[in-house]
Amino acid sequence: MSVSQEKLPGALKPPNSPLEYLIGWICILPNEYYEAIKMFDERYDTTHIVRGRGDKNSYDVGRIGNHLVVMNCPACGTSGQIRATKIASDMKSTFPAIRFVFLVGIGGASPFRRDVRLGDVVLGAKVLPYMQGRQTDHGFQITGREGVPPPILQTAITRLGAQLRQGLNLQKAIEMTSPNAIERPETDNLYKASYIHELGARAVSR
Repeated sequence: MSVSQEKLPGALKPPNSPLEYLIGWICILPNEYYEAIKMFDERYDTTHIVRGRGDKNSYDVGRIGNHLVVMNCPACGTSGQIRATKIASDMKSTFPAIRFVFLVGIGGASPFRRDVRLGDVVLGAKVLPYMQGRQTDHGFQITGREGVPPPILQTAITRLGAQLRQGLNLQKAIEMTSPNAIERPETDNLYKASYIHELGARAVSR
């Protein structure tokens, strides 16, 4: 029995059919996966999963809010466009009713005019295919064609923006968050947006 098929302690009975899962969440790096699984409100036992032909992914399944979500567990030492494309294709062979697949990554702080820092969530309204752009010393250059998400997702982004403009219910958020759930470092290294990191060099505050 593989790790992905072991029964989770206290796991709930899963939905009866893979057709009930409509959302896919792809993790490419283990560090992304470690944080992503914390988003589940409920996690289900995976022993019921019958994989599609050729699907070698390992999955976590559960509920986030009102949505049933499938999340892959990434293998160590793999990354890149080919890997992500294969994960998405195999995921849909096992869970054929999936409507949307999200690739969720973790980025570092990026101090700029609109200060983006660790812990912020960035939603993109457009999609730039992998290897269709490049970062240079003079800025980001687009070498391919931008893709646009389905209208239903664009509408969802608009609704999220409306909620932010109306103001968040901070008191409710505080009540739902355990004081011990978040650990912050005592010190943090911040860099100017124009700072160029040398590959393999040790990070130094600038």
